[in-house]
Amino acid sequence: MVPLHVATTICPSCGARRYTLGAALRKVQSWAPSREDHPRALVLQRPQPSRNAWSTSRASRSFAFAGAAAGIAAGVLAGRQPSQLSVGTGLKLARCAERTTGSVSSASSSPSSSASLSTIDKPDTHRHRSYEHLQLSNGLGVILASDPACDKAATALCVGVGRLHEPKDMPGLAHFCEHMLFLGTKAFPDEAEYKRFVKRHGGKCNASTSDSYTCYQFDIAPDFLVGALDIFSQFFKEPLFTKSATEREIQAVDSEHSMRITDDGRRSYAALLLDANPSHPLHWGSGNAQSLRDGPRERGVDLHSEVVQFYQQHYSSEDMTLAVLGRESLAELRDIVEQRFAGIRATGHRALRGDEHGGSEPPIRPESFPCLLLRLPSKDIRQISFSWQLPEWQVPLCSSKPSAYASHLLGYEGEGSLLSALKDRGWASSLHAGVDGFGCFSQFEVSVSLTDAGLDHVQEVGELLFSYIRLIRANPVQDWVLEEMKNLREVRFRFANDKQPYSLVSTIA
Repeated sequence: MVPLHVATTICPSCGARRYTLGAALRKVQSWAPSREDHPRALVLQRPQPSRNAWSTSRASRSFAFAGAAAGIAAGVLAGRQPSQLSVGTGLKLARCAERTTGSVSSASSSPSSSASLSTIDKPDTHRHRSYEHLQLSNGLGVILASDPACDKAATALCVGVGRLHEPKDMPGLAHFCEHMLFLGTKAFPDEAEYKRFVKRHGGKCNASTSDSYTCYQFDIAPDFLVGALDIFSQFFKEPLFTKSATEREIQAVDSEHSMRITDDGRRSYAALLLDANPSHPLHWGSGNAQSLRDGPRERGVDLHSEVVQFYQQHYSSEDMTLAVLGRESLAELRDIVEQRFAGIRATGHRALRGDEHGGSEPPIRPESFPCLLLRLPSKDIRQISFSWQLPEWQVPLCSSKPSAYASHLLGYEGEGSLLSALKDRGWASSLHAGVDGFGCFSQFEVSVSLTDAGLDHVQEVGELLFSYIRLIRANPVQDWVLEEMKNLREVRFRFANDKQPYSLVSTIA
């Protein structure tokens, strides 16, 4: 079930399925003569007085260039050369790079934590901050940040559980669980205590649920970090799951769903999910009143019992990561964290990750992925995106980054680049190339922001893209390109803009 209002009709002119998600979407399934190794192309455009927004005769006929280029993209974008593409240089603090610049402390060998797992490479803009990585005895991973000059302390805890882990016939359960955790705990039964405490001391708090994880975070005046952690840590020990608040939180989830239904990013994702493999857990999971209340009630399912069971099964310390930033020293922060989070239970049940979801079933079957989608966006957007399913989930490949070489060359903006050729013709204003992750699979995407004139030259835009891919494939991997990539990433990391504590801890966690 897709908890969106989706209508399906048959287009009388081309016989293609037409979907409506609050706005028009047309899927042309037969847009290329051969479908293997072809991308999915998504065209977003607003209707113009002089242009029929759904005129597909040119697009459906002219996208045959993809057939002529079959296999070109697959070889570059899916091919992996670890020995040549190992250009990772500690780009994220959460990666805990193996070399150090600046002062980094190591963890003590107290009984409730293990020794520091590795040293942490940090940008030069973080020189006033010290970091430490440790693992508690219950398996919970922790990164501490000591910043004596910070004007806000902050904490984020991510649980490696999201929409992919909920029952497919109850979409939104993981999101609903996130809401229910805010409704008091055994130690702090007042459901308003947490938000009131944080707000009273100049902070804010929130949480979010994605395909593969749920993140809880807050910031607060530094002097009140410990008090906030006293309340916050209890979410993951003894939440009350107040049954009387179930209906109210269903309405809150439904309100969030309705408020964001016109979001273009969510609509594009929903369009992708229309072709999701029914035998795979990939599904739309924001949740609404239909999926959380009406549907379960018709089946005789008790939502409150389901959400408690979901929490008890999946919220295990072994699948949690915590980031804490405060004015205290690393030793003080370590003691504070150990006292409050070492007691979170470890169930021994580890959440599935990436390609583990669905077993042998792919998220989207190869025969369903290639197509041409024409969608009417909510905002004034003119864009075409080409996407390829990659044969392997890319997150575990963060150290080798097999897609980085293609991303770098296709996304280059200087003289002789694909974007410069498009700009010279007046067809595009920007271009992005890289990997998109969905928690259970990855796709490589090239997205081009078109000018109004570019909408009349979608064919030529595609031909230039595939010509550029053909050029990349015709040449061996260039060492100078790899060196340039490494140097650019090093510079970006070393001189990265510092983030506010609230954003920083969620990124790290």
